[in-house]
Amino acid sequence: MFAPLVYLLLAIPNASAAILGTTYLTLPPYQPLYARSISPDFFGFSLEFSEFPYWAGQAVGQPNTFVNQLLANLKKRTGITPPIRVGGSSEDFGRLNPNVQIGNASYPNATASTPYPQASAVTIGRDWYALSGNFPSDTKFVWGVAIRPPTSRNETIAQIKELVRVFQGDRKNVLSGQTLEYLQLGNEPNGWTADWAATFGAGWSPQNYTKYWLDTAAAVLPYVKLSTNGGTTLLPSGFSGSLNQPPFTNQYLLGSGLLDDSRVSGNITAVNFHKYSGFRSSAVTLAPPGTLQSKNNVFQNWTSYSVDANYVHTYGKKVVFGETNSYANHGLPNLSNTAEAAVWGVSYLLGGAALGVDRLHFHNGYGYVYNALAPGTNVSDGLNYTRQHIGPLYYSTVVVAEAIGSSGNTYVAELTSTNNTISAYGIWEGKRLARMVLTNHDTFNVNGTNSTEERTSQLVNLKSFGLVDVNVGTATIKSLKIPYTNAQRNITWAGQTFDTASGSPEGTVTEPYLSGNVINVEANSVHLICFK
Repeated sequence: MFAPLVYLLLAIPNASAAILGTTYLTLPPYQPLYARSISPDFFGFSLEFSEFPYWAGQAVGQPNTFVNQLLANLKKRTGITPPIRVGGSSEDFGRLNPNVQIGNASYPNATASTPYPQASAVTIGRDWYALSGNFPSDTKFVWGVAIRPPTSRNETIAQIKELVRVFQGDRKNVLSGQTLEYLQLGNEPNGWTADWAATFGAGWSPQNYTKYWLDTAAAVLPYVKLSTNGGTTLLPSGFSGSLNQPPFTNQYLLGSGLLDDSRVSGNITAVNFHKYSGFRSSAVTLAPPGTLQSKNNVFQNWTSYSVDANYVHTYGKKVVFGETNSYANHGLPNLSNTAEAAVWGVSYLLGGAALGVDRLHFHNGYGYVYNALAPGTNVSDGLNYTRQHIGPLYYSTVVVAEAIGSSGNTYVAELTSTNNTISAYGIWEGKRLARMVLTNHDTFNVNGTNSTEERTSQLVNLKSFGLVDVNVGTATIKSLKIPYTNAQRNITWAGQTFDTASGSPEGTVTEPYLSGNVINVEANSVHLICFK
């Protein structure tokens, strides 16, 4: 017997809208077979290795309270602190020096396209890894360790030993429950061509990487306790690029025998991906508002990775996007640091989950344009704050955290539509339709300069063909309100602002009951409907 369907009718209500017509979406009230599990720790943050102390706090026992408050906001919604990955390009330039307390970094000169370049050298002091204890007690970590040529094997092992002292050894007393979930050996190996040639004089290929990585992993195994039963495991790969291009794809990698080595393969539970929606360079410094948040941009980007992700799943391994965000090279001004990033982030997170991504980490650094949160003061990220602050992207994590919830038994599915403006996702708990997310990807009043522009909207009628097993009468709605497409301030979620000095939300929560069966989905808005 087929499950009954709930039909959603989208109608564009005013003649000034560019497109007139009607679009039908079907929302199964029972969990569809194609729905994917989405766990409370589905998303987290990735921190550039060299900038880690800014996020953690500058000394053991002295946490960055602003960062921890922002993490607590999300835990309040999912029941779990978002996992933290520490890595990035600077990971492979780290060198251990126990004579230094915390550490330091040196940087190349800034350029117009890279105002905050990644560190070219990082000193890892004796308390570097111990700063992990400054995060909330249930934080799960992914820690990166240098293996990129010409890093010596002895250096890699020394870093492993110091890391293991904190999470598994005699320095574990600095922790309060934090755990090492994944160990990442090396970062974005498809960028090692020149260093590999200079060190080994041979061509760089997925086959060479596979052998090099497996030999390195086997060499460090005696120094770390690994367990696939809730303990630490290895996280291979993490190829860079805004496009998933051969030969450095995870299909090629697995085909090169990564999971066939008896020394190591039993300690791999997931495969790492890195992904950006585009690339910032000297030739690409500006893009028109609406480029990032457009529905086509979100879905086309995920489509390019779907085959690789599904291939990894056929091996029984999780798909972890250990590093991702809007535009590589630290974001694109006027897109990555505006409300557009919040709209994009909601569909990007849910789109990845519906594809089958098991974990996703938004990358952050110090002063990066695409940051979800800025851990320090007087940061030149284009938002013109002197205090610690959030970026608009942070709002997307709040919305999705509420969509996921804390049950641990949540599934998500995209509601396909030919409408290029509206995206929709259903959320099921215990096979019951619990929530729905609607996003209008259309732009409005770009730059906030047209006070007479009429804000278009689309109506979603939740009872066009009669709801079955869904009680609209008790449904509530929360809304992400945005002044205009590339606004950087005055964004609210359910009546609250999270852009505060403390990181705690301010304002009264607004969650009205649905009035009738129709939702007005304005341009540049996101709505969470909760079926009580």
